Amino acid sequence: MIKIEAELQRSYGRLLNREPVFISDDSFIINLNTDYHLSDIIVEYENNGKRITKHYSNIVDILIPKEIIKAGVLNIVVTLLAMGVAIKTWNIEPIILKECNSGFQCYAELEVLKQAIDRKEQTISELIAKINNLEEIATDLKLQVANLWELNEA
Repeated sequence: MIKIEAELQRSYGRLLNREPVFISDDSFIINLNTDYHLSDIIVEYENNGKRITKHYSNIVDILIPKEIIKAGVLNIVVTLLAMGVAIKTWNIEPIILKECNSGFQCYAELEVLKQAIDRKEQTISELIAKINNLEEIATDLKLQVANLWELNEA
């Protein structure tokens, strides 16, 4: 069984493992890392329109229900209760579950998006460098043409 750690901060949960995780037996645990005592929580799982709600007491490791582990985007919301009243809620960052030949891979969606943005920013930087180089060449050619006109008029 694979364990993924999620640090519960203000109103969101950030996955601490930024690497893809291979889930070989279609089950995994998320460890809820927080300063709060999770004596009474409700956890809502949602993936591909299927929603499951579980109630837990005095727990920091939550087992992701097998029926929700399918290719798609897994959303998890953790709500802390005090005497039956919701007092704190964390939205854990979406987890992409990718189906493989022998199981699933899961990884943080935000990290994947950040990597895609970084690649695009690199491409944009390279294109800007090429444009700047072309502008220099165009300026040089403009000067050469002006010099040729001056020589031709003289």
